[in-house]
Amino acid sequence: MKKINFLLVCISLLSLFIVSCEKDDDKKNNKEGEVTFSFEAKSLLKSTNADASTVVVSIEDNTGNLVYSSEKVELYSFNGQYISKPLSLVPGSYTLTQYLVLDAA
Repeated sequence: MKKINFLLVCISLLSLFIVSCEKDDDKKNNKEGEVTFSFEAKSLLKSTNADASTVVVSIEDNTGNLVYSSEKVELYSFNGQYISKPLSLVPGSYTLTQYLVLDAA
């Protein structure tokens, strides 16, 4: 009798665990995230007295499709360090194919 009760309890717990698990909703996985680019100014920018103002980026997804093509992104400066405005991307694998730092001129 104890074996049957123990078996019933185990089966009940197992079935409860299986029922409580659910698949990830595809919509949750396709929410857009944000990516920013940053860098620290080195002697090149200091010697030319130039301040970086934008970066130009091109980004491809894992199948080679261009997601962003020569996209100009504004930069913010913080004591010689720069960070871009965010770009929206859905979760996945990407390749940065172009990264140019431009000054105002």
